Parts: sequence; structure tokens; C-alpha cells
Amino acid sequence: MKKLKVVIVGAGKLAYQLFPALQQTNLIDFIQVISPRHSTSAGLAAKLECEVICSIEGINEAADLIFLATPDSEIKNVSEQLAGHKATIIHCSGSISLDEIEHYKKAVFYPLQTFTKDKKVDFSEVPFCIESSSSEIDHQLEELAKALTEKIFFIDSEQRKYIHLAAVFACNFSNLMYHISEDILTKKAIDPSILHNLISETANKIQLFPAKESQTGPAIRKDSKAIAIHQDILKEYPSSFATIYELLTKEIQEKNG
Repeated sequence: MKKLKVVIVGAGKLAYQLFPALQQTNLIDFIQVISPRHSTSAGLAAKLECEVICSIEGINEAADLIFLATPDSEIKNVSEQLAGHKATIIHCSGSISLDEIEHYKKAVFYPLQTFTKDKKVDFSEVPFCIESSSSEIDHQLEELAKALTEKIFFIDSEQRKYIHLAAVFACNFSNLMYHISEDILTKKAIDPSILHNLISETANKIQLFPAKESQTGPAIRKDSKAIAIHQDILKEYPSSFATIYELLTKEIQEKNG
């Protein structure tokens, strides 16, 4: 496959992780990064050794692929501005349909991962979900993904919505639980790192057993005394903590009979 000339629109957390990794595959020449926030786009452009511009009007006509690494709410609008361009327009969102891209050559290249700007990701472990408007584009993106990982899935927009929803429960809502745990402990001057091994073990078990088989704790044991102690302690914290505790306790008990 010939080297593809690539333009990136957006310079957020995903862009800072995904595109430097793709650059290492030697399958791509990045030619531009476009973002209205010059400070963030300049940093990414420096990593990729390419031009940085602030407006879509300045996109290089030689581009083969234009990645929209923008907030989901901007994908449709940005793609409309690119309607006359010959490049394939690609977004990286889990929840946005392929049809949101207003272009005849379009694709989705969705890495199922959580990204932090300064934490390097091992892409060999990351599943990639691919969808496009043609078999030719499928092949191009499959070759890119293969240079990063063996975990490649051709997933349509309807399936991807459910994957994204499940990911929100598994990742984003779990992180909220960690945040609440930190609040509970720091208020009592306890170092939250005391939970780190427990968190790791919980995450590791899901790779070996179904979640239902791994459920532990006072809710599944119907340990009313422990639950009452927790509910009493939670009176010291925002009322939402008690509401979440009660809801999740009830859900665990109902799921486990």
C-alpha cells in the first residue's frame, strides 16, 4: 500500500495518542493538523513533523484521508465543510453514525479505549472498529489497523452504538466510582492508593470470568448489617452518594436473585 497523505482536524486526547502511533507504522505521511486552538494543534504537529493551520479552508488538496478528531457534536458540521474535497473523511467516534459524515467517501476508525494525553497507550491491545462506504476504504483502514493491532472488527453504526454504551458503563461510570471512593477516603485523611490492588484485581477477573461470577460484597451476601453501617456513614457525604449506593445495591441483588 502506498503511503497515504493524512490531514487531522482536531488535537485532543485521542489525536495525541492515535496519530503518533500511526506515524510509527510508516504507512502514513501526516501533512497538516487543523485546530482553532493553535497551542494544542502546534504541539501535535510538532510530534508529527507537519504543518499546522487554523482553518479548514487551508486543507491541502493532496490529502488522501482527513481524520475528524473533533468533539462528536462537530462531526456533521465539519464534514459538510469538506463536502467538495476528494479525500476520504473519517471520524473516530463510538456513538456517531457513519451517515453523520456528509461526504461520498467516508469511514469510521474507532479505537475502543480511554485516552489520556500524557499516558502512552499500548495499541496492540486496543480493539479497532471499522466501517466505511466502500470495500476499498475498508481495506485501507484494515491495513492501518493491522499495523497497530490484531483486534480488528468490522462493526456497523448500529452495533457501535451499543458497544459505546457498554463502554460508558464499564469505563466512565466505573471511574466515577473510583472518584467517589477517593472522596470518601480523603475526607478521613486515608490515602486512596490503599484501593489500587483491589481495583486491579477486580479489573483482571473480568478477563477470566463472567462479571456475574465475580460479584462480591455485602449486597450479594445480603449483609444487612454492613449495608446499614455504610448507609449511616454516607450521611456525612453528599446525598447523591447514598442514592447511588442504594441503587447499585438493589441492582446487584436483583441481578443475582
